[in-house]
Amino acid sequence: MRITLAALALATMIGCGGGGGSSSSTETPKPVQLDNISFTVTPTKARINEKIELKIEELNKKVIPFFSIDTDAETDSNKDSNPANDVDLKDQNKVSALLSTSYSQPGFYTLVLSSTNSRGVLGEKRLKLLVKPNDFFTNVQEAISNDFKYIKKSDFNNLVMPHLDSVDQTFFNSLESTITSSLTNGDTIDGFGFKSDEFVVGVNSPSSRFKDDDKDGQKDFSGSIDQRLLDPAGVRNIYDFLTAKAVDDDLLRIARAASPINSSITGSIPQTNNDISLTLINYGDIRCNFIINYILKGNQVNIGVVLDTNTSQLIQQDKDIITAFNKDFRNKGSYIPLSVVVLKDGSLYDTVKAISDELKYHKANNP
Repeated sequence: MRITLAALALATMIGCGGGGGSSSSTETPKPVQLDNISFTVTPTKARINEKIELKIEELNKKVIPFFSIDTDAETDSNKDSNPANDVDLKDQNKVSALLSTSYSQPGFYTLVLSSTNSRGVLGEKRLKLLVKPNDFFTNVQEAISNDFKYIKKSDFNNLVMPHLDSVDQTFFNSLESTITSSLTNGDTIDGFGFKSDEFVVGVNSPSSRFKDDDKDGQKDFSGSIDQRLLDPAGVRNIYDFLTAKAVDDDLLRIARAASPINSSITGSIPQTNNDISLTLINYGDIRCNFIINYILKGNQVNIGVVLDTNTSQLIQQDKDIITAFNKDFRNKGSYIPLSVVVLKDGSLYDTVKAISDELKYHKANNP
């Protein structure tokens, strides 16, 4: 992006004496857009503390009277309330010049080239520069695109890894170790993103200059991992788990895997016994596909699991009962060791997440 500043006005009043009247003139230097000045940076994606070359050149081979570069338009070094006019690098009376700088913190930087003469600023040009936090990033972006399925690291470890086979677990543990060993400056892994055979990693970088522009606050930045580090089949298998639609048999399998060690599960999918029901205090019975039972802090916890899918539709009466029950005993802070999970059509991961959230609710609220 190029921003052109108007030249500063220089007013010179010329007075004539001797009774012969007076005259005045105002001289304003024409704004210079620096169209004939080339401003480039090499490389545009640099590493921390890497030497970065800045080249300034007048394309018509004319001398540039004075020019300066602010290497960081967001930091006001001279404390004049204008962060984009600091003279970090300078030169003058040159047709071309080669200057250099480096950065100790990763992030996005804006460099500003200004050219002036004795009357003031003639114009400026701006460049964007990316300082990469780690060499294993082949690309860094401010936000992971929407078509990636992004999972926070804690959720990945707790809700995805246990459901992968041993081959995929081994692959991912090795990949995570490679990433972790490459992190510097207090950086930590925020999460992972998947799209078919593509993979990205989100990193929390406390010392970085990256902008946290994404609405979900998922990460400060993300990057595509060098494909040589990836097992495409392993990435696809994880992506399938995150996105593949869960069928009836999967739901019971996932519930058994996600439930506490001392739990038992009554009922089945598809439901063959219409007598499997759960009594909701003050609201009566609802039909469940299965019920998770376990002891927590001496209390018997019962979690009813109900399908609301095309093959097993939850009737409107039960929907109303569940909504009213949750309003009284969940949203108002009144805890009882009883709840209902309603599973709609979704992925295997969505099913794991729904059951896990229900288990967390009881663990957090059980007195």
